[in-house]
Amino acid sequence: MVYTKGTLGKYIGVLLALIVSTVVFSQKEKHIVLISIDGLRPEMYQDASWPTPHLRQLMKEGVYAEHMKSVFPSYTYPAHVAMLTGALPTRSGIYYNAPMGSKGDWNWFTKDIKVLTLWQALKQKGLTTSAVEWPVSVSPDITYNIPEIWSNDHPEDRITEVRKYATPGLIEEIERNATGKLDSVNMNEEYSGLDINAARIAAYIFITYKPNLLALHFAGVDGRQHEYGTEATQVKLAVENVDHSIGVLLEAIERSGMKDSTTVIIVGDHGFANYNSFIQPNVWIKELKAKFQPAGGSCFLYLDDKKDASTFKQVKKNLDTISARKYFRGI
Repeated sequence: MVYTKGTLGKYIGVLLALIVSTVVFSQKEKHIVLISIDGLRPEMYQDASWPTPHLRQLMKEGVYAEHMKSVFPSYTYPAHVAMLTGALPTRSGIYYNAPMGSKGDWNWFTKDIKVLTLWQALKQKGLTTSAVEWPVSVSPDITYNIPEIWSNDHPEDRITEVRKYATPGLIEEIERNATGKLDSVNMNEEYSGLDINAARIAAYIFITYKPNLLALHFAGVDGRQHEYGTEATQVKLAVENVDHSIGVLLEAIERSGMKDSTTVIIVGDHGFANYNSFIQPNVWIKELKAKFQPAGGSCFLYLDDKKDASTFKQVKKNLDTISARKYFRGI
């Protein structure tokens, strides 16, 4: 089966729902391992010039998508919520990575999701779950949880703040038995150690606790594309590191003796496109009670009072009287 069209949240949500039903009612399939590669693009596993032997092996042994549409807006957090709910952002309530007006905090807490999550649905069925560095996963509903959260002062550090919200005692247990001491250097978004240690954490949890659903998020590929563009050597090194990290988890599944009862799903949340210039439209309306909110290659206009027709008309007038009109359509 090859999906060539469709929306990420819809298909992944439906697929997970079907597999969860299998986990609940079947004696064979008991475990799902969901691996998200942030910023994954189809050529990274379809083009043999990319260093992804594990991904291509999984392609040969299973099914794969030629391409898929992300949610809209195509941000990391709305997309990951869609995977775990089947709901698009307009229904899930997670529209962007960060809440509107945030001073630095992102949408880290599952309590802000307005629909039922798989974490909650599986808990209701008496099944166990795990999340490792998964977006919007600070939640008491996850059995073995190492969530993604950071301090606004040190956003690159993916472990110090996590210790406050992880399952009590779990990080310390993993440090003793699997990874050694985790710190702000080897769990740093700017370096390769974050992804490989996330894989080691997930491998330990899978072997030790055998959760019915384990969700693992790799951030490195996304970070390097934001910094260097889509084709840089640094991006290929990050992809190679993630592919190796996937191998660590696949080996753990093999060693666990649970391979025949485990389904592995690899997903991406959004693609990337290079750009050479950008605009800042809020400078054109700075005197008005309105603000543009960027969202990938698009933006949304928010009024302080959404019923204020006069401000909306003035925004249009401002844009119509400057060269900005060539950048905007549909307003």
